[in-house]
Amino acid sequence: MYMLDSGPLLGENPYWVFISFLYAGVATEIAGCFSGGSYGWQEYRKYIPIYSHLTLAAFVVGTSWLGLTRALAALQDCVNPRWGIIAPVWLLLIVDFSILGVYFAFVRVVNKARSSGSGQKEDAFSTHASFWMLIVLSLYCVWDGMVYFLFPKWPGPWHSACTKGGSFCARSWMSVFCLALALLVFLALRHIRSDCPFWVLPTADVSLIFFLLFYRALKQLAGDQPREVLSQMVQLVCPFLTGNGTIWCARAFFGVFFLLALVASISGRTRNNE
Repeated sequence: MYMLDSGPLLGENPYWVFISFLYAGVATEIAGCFSGGSYGWQEYRKYIPIYSHLTLAAFVVGTSWLGLTRALAALQDCVNPRWGIIAPVWLLLIVDFSILGVYFAFVRVVNKARSSGSGQKEDAFSTHASFWMLIVLSLYCVWDGMVYFLFPKWPGPWHSACTKGGSFCARSWMSVFCLALALLVFLALRHIRSDCPFWVLPTADVSLIFFLLFYRALKQLAGDQPREVLSQMVQLVCPFLTGNGTIWCARAFFGVFFLLALVASISGRTRNNE
């Protein structure tokens, strides 16, 4: 259980407890989809894309809960319902509800499309995992923007609590950067259809897993080593042969993500041109 140096247990924060129960609901949905399919080895072409999507969904939900826990541990004085009903924390709760709603839709819509063997057409954006990743990153940016821009301007003891961790640029530049990257990924992968070779969809899913891990590594880097934005960016690439474990993980995650996304995109386009 997270505990601040001079604060209460995070488990005593009703906001975190309530949201954690909702995350448990999404995790249960994913587990149910995993156990709901009964496929034989002869049907591997069908169940591998289904399970790769559910694995991606599990990574999205699990890392999101850990990221939320880390954020609320740092901002517990800011994100606390004790400040009253009419407060920005309730607007933030709406964003968290929206994120969880997207998670549910991501699991159900894509799983249904892949289980039925239909979907993945060029005009059916909702059947693409990359589409949902784009929506998720958009909501992450909204969450960060509310904490760093809206909360400090709200009357009350919000300013010092929500700005002591640094500025939006220093703490959340990676959300904007990865949102732009997610848009490019969606444009590259949205051409993948259900009639592509069975390994193409899992390859795209695994690339998105490493993309997500890259985003989380950048978040951790900003939290562990608060610096200016340019300094954080430079230390990722220059000098390339130096860096701590988090930096090396970020580099490795990005490299694997880029390679697998490129393979999936080229394979999907090649199939379309045949």
